[in-house]
Amino acid sequence: MKNQLILLGLLIGTSSAQGLKDLAAPRNLDVGAAINMFQLMDNPDYTDILEKDFNVVVAENAMKMDASQPQRGEFNFALGDLLSSYAQKNNMKLRGHTLLWHEQVPKWMTDGNFGKDELEEVMKNHIQTVASHYKGRVYAWDVVNEAISDSGGMRDTLWRRTLGDDFIARAFRYAREADPNAKLFYNDYNSETMNRKSNDIFEMVKKLKADGVPIDGVGMQMHLTLVAPPSITEIQQNMKRLEGLGLEVHITEFDVRTTGFMGTVAERNAATAKLYKDVVNVCLQAKNCTTFIVWGVTDGQSWLKAGSPLMWDAFFKPNPAYFAVQEALQGK
Repeated sequence: MKNQLILLGLLIGTSSAQGLKDLAAPRNLDVGAAINMFQLMDNPDYTDILEKDFNVVVAENAMKMDASQPQRGEFNFALGDLLSSYAQKNNMKLRGHTLLWHEQVPKWMTDGNFGKDELEEVMKNHIQTVASHYKGRVYAWDVVNEAISDSGGMRDTLWRRTLGDDFIARAFRYAREADPNAKLFYNDYNSETMNRKSNDIFEMVKKLKADGVPIDGVGMQMHLTLVAPPSITEIQQNMKRLEGLGLEVHITEFDVRTTGFMGTVAERNAATAKLYKDVVNVCLQAKNCTTFIVWGVTDGQSWLKAGSPLMWDAFFKPNPAYFAVQEALQGK
C-alpha cells in the first residue's frame, strides 16, 4: 500500500515519501483522523495510512457517553483503552471526544427523569471518571459538544433544561479537577465563519474566560459542503478573534459533503481538493490553529456515505484532496 501511494504521488509529480505528519511538523501543526475501531483492529491498509500520515487520533464513537457508561455507574473503557494503547505504541497523541453531549447518551440517561441535584452528580461523575481514567493519555478533550443552537442562543437539551446555562462552566471545572494537564475545548459545527452561531460561541467563551473558567480552546468541526463553501476570509477573522482571547483552535471533524455538486467527477474532486488546501492554509497562517483532524480516513467509512468527502477513496487510494493538503504543508 505504501509503495502504491509513493508511485501515485510520483506519477502526478508530487512526492509522497513523507507523510502528512512529517510535512506538518516543521509548521507546528498536528494532523489527525477520527478512528473507526473495527478498521483499526482488522485492516492493515487502514493502519498503514494512520501510521504514515497522522500523529493524532480521536475515537469516532468509542469514548462518547453511551459507549463509556452504558449503565449508570458501570464504565466500559475497553475500546478507548485499545485506541490509547495504539496511540502510545505509534507515538501519536490521543484526543478525547467527548465528555458531555446531548446525543449518543445511554437509555438510562434519557429515561432517568433526574432532578437538578441528581443530574449534576451524574454529570460530575461521568466527566471526572472518564477524564481521570485517561489522565496523562488524552492531551485534549472536547469537554462540551454542540451546546449552541443553529438559530442562536443555547440549545434546548436535557443538560441545559435541568441544570441551567451555567452547566458548561461547571463541566469545564470538573474536567480540570480530573486532569489538570489536558487542554479543554468547546466543540461545535457550522461555527467556522462569522455568523450568528459563531458569534454566540465567541461571546460564550469570552465570558467563560472572564469568569476564570479553565477553557483552552475552541474546536471548529468544519463539516463543509461543496455546494456552499465557506468564506475563507471569515474563517481567518473568526480564528483571529479567538486568538485575541488567548484560545487555541483545533479543526476537529473536517470533511466535505460533495453531493449536489453540478459537475464531472474530476471537477468535483478538484473543487474538494481546493477547499482542503484553502482551509489547511488558513490554519497554517493562524497563530492559534494547531491541529487539523479529518472525520474519518477513507470515503468508504465516512458517515456522509456518498461522493469523496475524505482524503482517501473506498479502496484506500489517495484522492486529489490528499495531494492538495500535501502541497499546502509544503508551502506550494
